[in-house]
Amino acid sequence: MNFLKKIIATAALALGASSAAHATYLTGVHITTDDPYSFKLGVAQEEGSTIESAKLSLYFSDLGGYWFNTKETISVKFDNVLAGTINNVNELGKYYSFNVLPDMLSDGKLSVSISLGCSTGFLGLCYDQDVWLNDVLLAVNRVPTKPAVPTPPTVPTIPAEPNPPAEVPLPPVVTLPTTPVEMPADPVETPVSPAEVPEPATLLTLGLGLLGLAAARRRA
Repeated sequence: MNFLKKIIATAALALGASSAAHATYLTGVHITTDDPYSFKLGVAQEEGSTIESAKLSLYFSDLGGYWFNTKETISVKFDNVLAGTINNVNELGKYYSFNVLPDMLSDGKLSVSISLGCSTGFLGLCYDQDVWLNDVLLAVNRVPTKPAVPTPPTVPTIPAEPNPPAEVPLPPVVTLPTTPVEMPADPVETPVSPAEVPEPATLLTLGLGLLGLAAARRRA
């Protein structure tokens, strides 16, 4: 049994250059709770192409189901990450498919691990489960890699000239008549000579003279 497992574990076939390739590996492995199973798959890297899709199909059957009604719990891991759980495989068996593109896209390699749980029996005892791995089928589809499109050189853009500021309309210009209107001249008044006012001393002398004349007439 261990010899068969070593053979399938090392049978990581490199798939060729065809756009769709299928590979079937040596199978017929009996797996139990105490004896899990693991193997590796590989796809050759090709220049000018890339993997578009990759599907792994595992065919499980329970030959002991003819005599014992057991319920298996199969855990399938890819690169040590749980990919899915399969329950209650019948005696005839069937294919269980998994998308392995995310696991194989980077380096074209895939590590598969298969393990079984145990059945709880009398007094809580754990009884081994068993299953047969009858077939392993890997289907890979390649597509040509699109050539890289060279990026055109960046042409520096010339900044657009700023728009001139909007002209502010000037207030309307009031035009004066060409010939200025002569303003009437102020009337010139002829200066009047002030009347001569007799001085006080002259009046006094005149009054005294009149008084003297009046006195003389009385005496006469």
